[in-house]
Amino acid sequence: MTDAFFGRRREANNALSATDQYLFSAAHLERTPEQMVLQAYRGWLSSSATGNFDNLEGAWNLFALKLGPKAARNVFDAYSQFVRTLGVCATCPLRMHGASCTCLCRDEAVVLGLFAALQ
Repeated sequence: MTDAFFGRRREANNALSATDQYLFSAAHLERTPEQMVLQAYRGWLSSSATGNFDNLEGAWNLFALKLGPKAARNVFDAYSQFVRTLGVCATCPLRMHGASCTCLCRDEAVVLGLFAALQ
């Protein structure tokens, strides 16, 4: 099967190679909106799981830098409600990669897809 994004054959198990997964993820994370969505998602999940708010603070700083503090507060509050709703409605625990990872897990890709569909 040929992957439309890369125009090359997938491996026999129909999965992208590790190199292709990295390139696909890295391309999406170069754009600021995707960075904001992913960093906030990872920040909320990691802070709720560990009680450490460093990643969440990093997400807030990115929002405030890009949107200004007032607009960032509104967006950040709405995003926190979005993540809480996902957690309540999900049939399994939400998953994520570490804050500095350039890979996307399935749940992160779904969240980015939801936001892309809303635009």
